[in-house]
Amino acid sequence: MRLVRLAAVAAALSLGVSSTATAQWTYPHTFQFQGGSGVYFNGQQVGTYKGSLDGGQQISVWCTDFYNPSHSGAVNSYVTVLGGTDLSKTRFGGVAGAAAMYQKAAYLTTLFATSATSQWGYIQYAIWQLFNAPAPNTGSAFPAAQTHIDSYLALAQANYRNYYYNNFRIITDATVVNGNSRWPNGCQNLPGRTCGFQEYIEGNLTPVPEPATMGLLALGLVGLGVASARRRRNSQSN
Repeated sequence: MRLVRLAAVAAALSLGVSSTATAQWTYPHTFQFQGGSGVYFNGQQVGTYKGSLDGGQQISVWCTDFYNPSHSGAVNSYVTVLGGTDLSKTRFGGVAGAAAMYQKAAYLTTLFATSATSQWGYIQYAIWQLFNAPAPNTGSAFPAAQTHIDSYLALAQANYRNYYYNNFRIITDATVVNGNSRWPNGCQNLPGRTCGFQEYIEGNLTPVPEPATMGLLALGLVGLGVASARRRRNSQSN
């Protein structure tokens, strides 16, 4: 029986199946925005923000939605695990290709830690341009900045499939009436309607093992199972 279990685990690994839980979190949760990065680009604060969830430990978060403001107080929020299949409680869950957009954004957030602050604006605008239409590309920094932004968008496109996203969460203001729509002209252009506060993403990446590595691991697990079975047979025969 143990050998069968090991073989099943090996098969799952060889298929690239993540063992990380993908359960969806539900409302209500309380998100508290605690401060920005202090780094500005094109008149906007960019990069890693700080906040806390349900009064717990401080977490690093990154904003996804250019057209909604941050809020210094506590906000009731939906919290969605990005590795799951249900994005209905997110700001852009109803947009075609939403899962890939959030995954690319998650990948881009990890670049802040290893990039100079002079690059933060380009990375942040790449995240914003993934979601927001029209793209937030006005101001003195444009159009010269777009080449740099496009390079980060290309980097995300080339690399986002190499990771699992079960350790990422999307934190979305629960008071947004139509939270899964993409506003075509920005929230400020919808008369008499409050779109809500900023949506954030937070977490860390889990690399998908390379096929050769997964194959070796699967063979190793099967080998361990065979060796264990032989030892048991030898012990019973003695």
